[in-house]
Formats: sequence, structure tokens, C-alpha cells
Amino acid sequence: MQTFGLKENHRIQVAVTAEQKKSVYKLAYNVYLQKGFISENFEKEYKIPNDLNDKTRVLFIENEHKEILGTVTVLSNVFGRLPYQTTFLNESKILKDEYFRQIEFTRLVLCEKSRGKMQIIKCLMNFAYLYSYYFYQGDSIICEVNPRHEFFYNQILGFNKIGEEKSCSLVKGAPAVLMHARISDIRFVIYNSQVNSNILKNLNHHQISFYKSFCPFDCEENAFASYVKM
Repeated sequence: MQTFGLKENHRIQVAVTAEQKKSVYKLAYNVYLQKGFISENFEKEYKIPNDLNDKTRVLFIENEHKEILGTVTVLSNVFGRLPYQTTFLNESKILKDEYFRQIEFTRLVLCEKSRGKMQIIKCLMNFAYLYSYYFYQGDSIICEVNPRHEFFYNQILGFNKIGEEKSCSLVKGAPAVLMHARISDIRFVIYNSQVNSNILKNLNHHQISFYKSFCPFDCEENAFASYVKM
């Protein structure tokens, strides 16, 4: 069975039950509160309006003790307004002209105590990409991130910056940049990094290494189907 590079006692899932979702919301709340991105609330959970949509997918990785190690939420503009449009409205209008099925990765957080954080990120990104392509049938992926993460998204993930840095009201005015990638480009890199990396001469070795560890291109559809109940 495809493990997406996780340790034997770790597993990635889609949050389905109220308990699972609550655990994810609490992790996001604790991380964002510590960073000063949100204010305290009675529930001690960080939710977004899209959580009310049954097409929203919340992915998480847990260990053998049922502790959440990391999570990311995957959204499609086909089923409602995306969070990034609050801050980057003009940019969203431009993107809409070229990309009809936009996917946003949001609420990406890791437990501070987690070990092997890079492998957790790889797994979350791999699974989120699979969901974007096979479930949502998206054509582009968008991420609204803090500027200090811009290098990672650009140099490691191959995303491009759209527009300029702005103040994001969703995180108490913290700075944010908009990162974007075409799913077709991501698939090109995944395939060639696993089959023929010589074609990717213009990419740095970190980006090739990141995507090379993704689920093998020729069996990703079956691997996705075995993990996700649509």
C-alpha cells in the first residue's frame, strides 16, 4: 500500500467526523494564536466559512496516539468563494480569466512538536495535489502565504508570485503574498523528476528532489482512490 513516504505508524486522512475536524481546528487555533494571527475565542478553534461546505476537504496526518501532526485544507472555487479573494480581489479577477477551476490550499499548519516536518509537508502537498487533480479536476493551485515562506513556495514548489505583498485581514493584518502554479506544470515536474530529470535542467535540485518523492506518477490515481472516499 502506498504510504506517501510517512512513517509506518503515521497515516494521512480526510477529516470526516466531527471529532477529527475539531482536532484540526484546535491545532490551527493554537498555532495561529501563538503567531499572533488570530485572537482568542471561546471554542478555541480556527474555522473558516468554507468549513460549512460539504465539498471542502480537510486533510491531516496523525500518529499512533491520534495526535495531529499537520493539516492542510483544500478548496475549489467551483463550490464557493475562496479565502484568498478577500485580500487579493483584483488578482483573482485576472486569474479567473485564464483558470476556471482554481484550487486553494489554506490552513496549512504543523504541530510544533512534530518530527520530520519536511516529510509531513511533502505528504500533505502530495495528497492535496492528488485531490486537486483527481477530485476537483482543477487547473491551477493558489496559496496565500506569509512572505517569509515565499522562497519555499517559489524555489521548492515551483509557484510564482502574483501581484504585490498585501496586508491580510484574515490574520490580523499580517503581510501576505499570493503564490500560484498551474497543475499541468506540477504534473510535468512530477513525471520528469521521477523518469528523466535531465529534462528539468532549469530547476534547482531541491525542487526536483521534492517532487521526485511524490507518489509514483503512473500509479498515483490508484493510490488516491485507495485513500479517499469521494
